[in-house]
Parts: sequence; structure tokens; C-alpha cells
Amino acid sequence: MGTRVWSAAGTSLLEVLTALSVAGFILAIAAPPLRRMVATLRVHAAARMVRADLEYARMAGLRGGRGAVVRFLRDPDCAWAGTRGGRSYAVAARVADGSPRPSTLHTLGEGVCFDVTNSDSLVFNSRGLLAPFNNRTIRTLADGARDSIVVSVAGRVRHRPQ
Repeated sequence: MGTRVWSAAGTSLLEVLTALSVAGFILAIAAPPLRRMVATLRVHAAARMVRADLEYARMAGLRGGRGAVVRFLRDPDCAWAGTRGGRSYAVAARVADGSPRPSTLHTLGEGVCFDVTNSDSLVFNSRGLLAPFNNRTIRTLADGARDSIVVSVAGRVRHRPQ
């Protein structure tokens, strides 16, 4: 009788199905941590962007000698983030008569919202101090990930990753 010779040129259907089921199992285990990691990275990136813009506003106010304003805009889609939840903010330095210059609008990434304590805007005076004199906290949030930025009365902007 003849012996059967297997060809090494291809794979059987059983081998392909086994490889696909193992890959699907690994993907099902890895997907939730990857989703959390992406949300955390988005929140950290948004917090760094807000921090950089706050520091820019403070320095622009000092340079111009008139102060600067950062106004956080509420968004109904971010109501879950808090009472002052939003997705975009405007940065403007003040001009000679004390009114703000035309502002630059900034928007956080998709799915990321912020919440601001005490007020919808931060005003830096001509000396770089926060007015009125109370600390502010800006939290960035998305899918369970959160981060915060604290602006002190002295105008110092601190990023506190959580």
C-alpha cells in the first residue's frame, strides 16, 4: 500500500481556525487595558495643552503689562464632567484700555472634557498673579481617566497627574 505524503506548501483549515481563535482570545484580553491606556494618554495630553496655554497667558499678560484672560466655555455634551464642564477655552491678553484682545480658541481632543473650580475664567493681572485671589483647579477627564492642573494665587501652574 502507498504511504500518504503531506504537502508542506499550505496549512489546513483546522490550523487556520486554531490560530484565529488564539489571536481573538489574546485580543479580547488586551482590548480593555488598551482602551484605558488610550483614554489616559488623551487626558494627559489635554492637561499638558491646558497647562502650556495657561503659562502662555500668564507670560503674555506680564509682557504686555496689562494681564491676560483664559475663559473656559461650557459645553452641554460635557455636563457629566461637572457644573462648568466644557471642551474648549479662549486665551486673550488685555490691551491698553483693559479689554481683552481677540482671543485664540483651543479645543481639547475627542472625548476629553474639563471642569473648572470657582469660576469660568482665569484672570492674570499685569504682575502674573491670579485675580481674584483664590486657587483654581482644572480637571481633564475622559472614560474614567482624570488629570488636574492647579493654578495658585501666585500664578504658578502645576500639573498633577493622577
